[in-house]
Parts: sequence; structure tokens; C-alpha cells
Amino acid sequence: MKINIKGETITLKYTFRSLIIYEKITGESFRPNGLTEIIAFFYSVIIGSNKDLALTFDEFLEWLDENPTTLAQYTEWLTDVISQNNYIANKSADAKEESEEVKKNS
Repeated sequence: MKINIKGETITLKYTFRSLIIYEKITGESFRPNGLTEIIAFFYSVIIGSNKDLALTFDEFLEWLDENPTTLAQYTEWLTDVISQNNYIANKSADAKEESEEVKKNS
């Protein structure tokens, strides 16, 4: 997903950097339970995707108020990314179980 903020086009990336930024801001691991968590993580993803962007949280909230449909697009993007990550993690776990089963039967 791409957004334009402060005159820059940013490709959003779900990264460890974004997760760490979120934890530094909130003091908690990311668990999207409500609007506050989703918006704080959206900000973290933007900052994590472009580390040179000078954007305060207040500036981000003002931008979000001016672009309210972007939150729905971001939520859809985030849901897709989390689903893909869960799918990959499940496939890796399945492959590991199959490998261990083959070793046991050998």
C-alpha cells in the first residue's frame, strides 16, 4: 500500500522496525484490539517505512483527519499482511512437523 504524506509517497511495510517503534511508543507488543492500537501502529508503520520522514504523531493525526478513508484502506492492508504472515507461519510449522515425522519413522 502506498500513501502520500508531507509531499512524500511512502510504500508501507510491515517490518520488525515498525513493531519495535510501536513497542517504544506504547510500551506493549502489538495486538490490534482497538482503534488506538491500530492508529498507533499505522503511525509506526509509516515511520518504519521511511525512517527519514520527520512526522510527529500530532501531524499524523491531522493528516488522518484530512484523509479518513485511508484508515479503512490501511486496515484492509494490515489484515491482508497479517493473514499472509499467519499462512506462511502455519505452512512452516506443517513442514517442520512433517520433517520430524519422517525422522521418527526412519
